[in-house]
Amino acid sequence: MLRTLLLWITLGCTAPAWAAPADQPFEAYTRFVRGIYTQWYLPGANDFATQSQALVGPLQQLCAADAATEPEALARAQQQWLRTVSAWERFSAVRGGALLARRSPRSLDFMPTRPEAIAEAVRTVAPDATTLESISAPPKGLPALEWLLWPGKLRPHTPACHYAEQLASDIVAEALALQSAYAAALQAGWDDQEAEYAMYEFLNLWNGALQKLWREDIDRTLQKINTGRFATFNRSARGHTVQAWVLHWQALRSLAIGASAATDAPSVHGYLLAQNHAPQAMLLQQAVAEVDHAMERLLASRDPAAASVPQRQLITALKELQHFAEKDLGPTLQFTISFFDEDGD
Repeated sequence: MLRTLLLWITLGCTAPAWAAPADQPFEAYTRFVRGIYTQWYLPGANDFATQSQALVGPLQQLCAADAATEPEALARAQQQWLRTVSAWERFSAVRGGALLARRSPRSLDFMPTRPEAIAEAVRTVAPDATTLESISAPPKGLPALEWLLWPGKLRPHTPACHYAEQLASDIVAEALALQSAYAAALQAGWDDQEAEYAMYEFLNLWNGALQKLWREDIDRTLQKINTGRFATFNRSARGHTVQAWVLHWQALRSLAIGASAATDAPSVHGYLLAQNHAPQAMLLQQAVAEVDHAMERLLASRDPAAASVPQRQLITALKELQHFAEKDLGPTLQFTISFFDEDGD
C-alpha cells in the first residue's frame, strides 16, 4: 500500500516551483501558507463536504426502506459512511485554520464513542427537530453514526434511524461551514504577522498530529483493547481503526515530503529546500521513510490491531520523527516546535 509512495524518495532534491529560493521570511511564510490552503485545506474541505452531502440520501433511503430493500439500503449507507470518514481523516489530519477555530473535531469526531449518550439522544430528540444544537458532542458526529450503522443495528422506521438522518444533516452543516471558512480565508489572505503565526501554527499542529497518532490513536488504543477497556480512539464497530491510522499517516507524510515526485504541492521538505536547508530536508526524508517501513511491517503482520513488535516499531519511528521535528526542524526554521494542544477533540 505504502511502497509506491516510497519510490520517489531516492530522486534528487530540487526546490519546488511554488517556493522561490532565498525568499524573505515573511514572503516565504505567506507563499507556504497560501499553498497549504490552496492545495490541502480547501480541496480537503471540498471533498469532505461532497462526501458528507452524499451520506444524506442513503440514510434517508434506509430509513424509508421496506423489508426487501433494507439490506441493500443499509449497505449503501455503510459504504458512504466509509467514504465520508475517510475524507474527514485525510482533511483533518492537521487541524489548523477553521478546523481549530470552530473546534470541528469535537463536534464531528468525538472520541471515544458514548453508546449511552447516543441511546439517550435517540430517546429525547424530537423526530421533527431541525437541528441538534441542544445536544452535546458525545452522541453526535461520525462515531455516533458508525455506532448506529454497525453491525446492522440501524432499522428503518425507528427513532434511531430518524436520529441518524439528523446526525447526517448536522455533519453536512458543519462541513459546508468549514468549506466556506477556508475559501474565505484564502480570499482574504494574510499579512506578515498573520502568515508568520499561520506557519508557526501549522508546524506545531503537524507535530502535535504526529504525537496524537502514535500516543492517542495507536498506543493508548491498543493498550486498552488488549486489557479489555474502552479505547480512546476507535473505529471499532466497522473495524476501520488500522485504516484510519494509515490515512492519518498518509496525510502527515504528504504534508511533510509531498505525496509523490510528480506533484508540486507545498510540503515542509520543499520549504526546507527552497530556504537552502538541503541537509535537514534529507534528514526529514529519512525519518519519514522509517515510518513508512514500520507502517508496512505493521500492515503485513497477522493482526495489525493487536499489540505486537511491528506496532511498537511504528510507535518508535513516529516518536523519532516527532523528536526530529522538535530538536532539529524547529531550530532550522527558527520556530519553537513542541506539543501544541489543538483543543479540538
